[in-house]
Amino acid sequence: MDPAHLSNLNSKIMEKERLEFTINRLDHYYDSVNNKTAVYIALNTFITGGAITFMTQIQELMAKEPWLVVNLVVIITCGVISLVLLAMASMPYLSPSPIIGSLYYFGSIGQKQPEEYFEQSKKQGAKGDKRDLRNQVHILSQGLNAKFKKLKWACQLLLAQFALLAPLTFLLIKTTLTS
Repeated sequence: MDPAHLSNLNSKIMEKERLEFTINRLDHYYDSVNNKTAVYIALNTFITGGAITFMTQIQELMAKEPWLVVNLVVIITCGVISLVLLAMASMPYLSPSPIIGSLYYFGSIGQKQPEEYFEQSKKQGAKGDKRDLRNQVHILSQGLNAKFKKLKWACQLLLAQFALLAPLTFLLIKTTLTS
């Protein structure tokens, strides 16, 4: 066999393996997004719920200390915005333009009749398969990028909540010790 032909063949095989490996990695990252989202939702719910409860317990103190109201409102607002972002990050990513004819994308497969899918699957050659894999890697990457951006914003809002809790914690300790 001609060395140039053999090299080209190896390159094609390597690309398909790389694309499949990349899809598996992206799948792992999607799992990571879901796990992080669950943790952030739990923390956020605890902090936001605590702030709301705290607000109902310190009515007299809030009348004397107006900054408390502002602080608690900001904590609650950050919490609500963060929860919305987390809900958006946890939603499944659906490609804005489904790849017509894809044998990998569930949206495209689900639109086909079973026999149509079976026939296309039988006829799909290595070239079409690679093109389909490339599209999948690209679309999965777009979805993951969008999810991580939302997670980043939610995390920053969560950190802001923690920072705003510091003066409240100090006040709570001070009030408890002086009572």
